[in-house]
Amino acid sequence: MEFFVEGVGESSSPMKSSSFVGGFVGFDIRNEVYNKLIDNGNEEALSNPEDFRDQLDAHFNRLPARYGSDVNMDRVEDVLLHQKLLAQAKDQDNRPVFNVRFVENVQIRPDGIDDLQPYTVVPSTSRPCVNPELEGDMPSNQRNLNNEIDFESCSKLEDLNLDVGKNAEGTERLHVMEKSCGGQEVHHVPIHEIIFSTIDKPKLLSQLSALLSDIGLNIREAHVFSTTDGFSLDVFVVDGWPIEDTDGLHEAVEEAVARSEGSLSGSSPSHSIVEKALATQLKSGDWEIDGRLLTIGEKIASGSCGDLYHGSYLGTDVAVKILKSEHLNEALQVEFAQEVLILRKVRHRNVVRFIGACTKLPQLCIVTGK
Repeated sequence: MEFFVEGVGESSSPMKSSSFVGGFVGFDIRNEVYNKLIDNGNEEALSNPEDFRDQLDAHFNRLPARYGSDVNMDRVEDVLLHQKLLAQAKDQDNRPVFNVRFVENVQIRPDGIDDLQPYTVVPSTSRPCVNPELEGDMPSNQRNLNNEIDFESCSKLEDLNLDVGKNAEGTERLHVMEKSCGGQEVHHVPIHEIIFSTIDKPKLLSQLSALLSDIGLNIREAHVFSTTDGFSLDVFVVDGWPIEDTDGLHEAVEEAVARSEGSLSGSSPSHSIVEKALATQLKSGDWEIDGRLLTIGEKIASGSCGDLYHGSYLGTDVAVKILKSEHLNEALQVEFAQEVLILRKVRHRNVVRFIGACTKLPQLCIVTGK
């Protein structure tokens, strides 16, 4: 399991729903992020600008358009953090990857009103907030509808006007209290941000929400995204942890993940279906694609079980067929293995040239010449 711990900073998810209002022009956002990183003197951007820009474009191409709306231009380095988390999540031994950081302190007055906006109605980015009891019955592709859903109503968020919170073990935690200049007691509630990345799957949002609840955290805001290659990027803004320091919160999240017994890692016993089917026919060493060297570009076409993209592999323009993670089942994986076998054997000028394939979950794809 891999994690990143950072210090004080703003949330990479804006705290106001107005950040989601309006249109999104993908290349404008990418240009703004790239130029801001250059202006900030980011070492990665300055050392190899062309390669860095390609990686930045590939990152945005993996995510839904609304991800660009969620970028905080005051902290564009968050985009690089998201890239690192998604990259680390490719290793099954690391999953789930998570990052914890302190955002700010919120004052709660005696009337129970804090200095933040009330719980916001967050338009869906990739996966809307859904009733955890219903999420398991909902296909992954149906979680991508652009509906506006009240996160409070579907997550049963608790009232923040509490003097005492309890963690999973029942230990009481008192919020910090001070006297205001008017002689009234003021509660200082620390706000933290927790980002998870792992394999996208049904009920993942419910599992992560339950995990945070078990630690004693209240979810103020959530922004969830699915990538084109089957990963998730889930950003939670929470309160309920009594201090600013993130070390203890990180340990609590790590322990909660360990208690999940691998359910959040995205591991699946079906991962060997393709490998077994191919192993009986041939050795994959000469055509297995290294996904780290494959750049996914613009979508060309979309089918019921997969999408076709422009791409680049080792400097060569290619076409990449990616199977949709929500449709993966044993029958489809066997069909995928058979297609790989056929394409590998066929060499004809009227048939697309087979370059290779990724046969390991979560990204099953076939790469051909254009």
